[in-house]
Amino acid sequence: MSMASKEPAAEAAAGKEAVSSSDPDVSQDLHDALLSDTEEPRSGKTSGKTSGKTSAHAPPSPKPAGYDDLLSTGALMKKVLTPGTPDTRPNKGDIATIKVTVTVDDKVVEKDAVDAFRLGEADVCPAWDICVQMMNVGETAHLIGSPRFDKRVEVNANSRVEYNITLEKVETPPLLIDLPISERTKLAYEKRKRGNVWFGQNELDSALHSYKRGVMMIDLQDVTDAQMDQQKDSLPAMLDERCLLLNNIARAHMAAKAYTEAIASCDLCLKNKPENVTALYIKAKCLMFRQEPEESLKVIEQGLAAATGPEHTSDVKTLQRLKQEVINSQKAIKQKTKELEQRMALGLVDPDQDSADTVEAAAAAAAADSRPATPWFLVGVIGVIVAVFAYFAFLHK
Repeated sequence: MSMASKEPAAEAAAGKEAVSSSDPDVSQDLHDALLSDTEEPRSGKTSGKTSGKTSAHAPPSPKPAGYDDLLSTGALMKKVLTPGTPDTRPNKGDIATIKVTVTVDDKVVEKDAVDAFRLGEADVCPAWDICVQMMNVGETAHLIGSPRFDKRVEVNANSRVEYNITLEKVETPPLLIDLPISERTKLAYEKRKRGNVWFGQNELDSALHSYKRGVMMIDLQDVTDAQMDQQKDSLPAMLDERCLLLNNIARAHMAAKAYTEAIASCDLCLKNKPENVTALYIKAKCLMFRQEPEESLKVIEQGLAAATGPEHTSDVKTLQRLKQEVINSQKAIKQKTKELEQRMALGLVDPDQDSADTVEAAAAAAAADSRPATPWFLVGVIGVIVAVFAYFAFLHK
């Protein structure tokens, strides 16, 4: 299976081929942001768009007249513009359909957008999720939120973010056990796309939550053997979607430098699809960052063996670059270890203080530059020797 993902269309079952540069599942991303061969995975939860601009600890805004302070902090305030039908507030897990207009500093950035999402499942920005749970069907409310609640738009710490939200309808979703496998696969796909949005904003916890909910939706332990046999034609698409979700879980863990968890997720994917090149790539990358180069090289060879056919041309190049990176990492580790031993022999280093960082520093250096490392320490040693000889020559003149 190629690292290019299989995406279902909105109206079709999961598994149809599609490529989009904005989707973190596609092969191109293996050569770009997250799985770049020259960059160590990112960490943290701050969006790239708003880094350095927003603050989670901005002072609370004064409460305007007629507004309810939903969090009692001044960070999220709501005013009812049009009342809805009494006693029709949605419950957690319900599917809410809203129409929303977003304004930042008096400039409309999104007008009359319609979205449907499950409440309380981190599908949308927290401002919407919190507010809608306090609205009746048909109600229109004006919401003023802290910039930290919505990282989809360019804001700074002093921006004024406002929403006009209308709760158009609320639906109680059917039980998963009552849905056919194809419908459950579509729901899992939607969760993955929601997670991809969070991942693009570097909100890794929310991304993981969405991906894991997607996996849960196609956990078929509650499906009988008879039902499974009747729907066997839907199983391949479901397994494809499950692998995409598991790989995205692994990628989010890797971005957070939780390499053990990332490897475990890859292994779950490989259990059903042992030749999944994306899972093999992520696993090899994590093993390298975990300073296990021999194991990483073994997994890379598995990936190269699986990446056969013209559709895997770019995948082979990516794996070969990773292989060279791991080899350079091995060399750097050996060199750093040798240096440390020499310094310890001369009493120039505290082994308890420096030895723990040596291997990690070497691997990071190799990952940052796949070219062979220049032995600058030898240049320094030669310089010291030349200086000593010059000193003694000067004394014996």
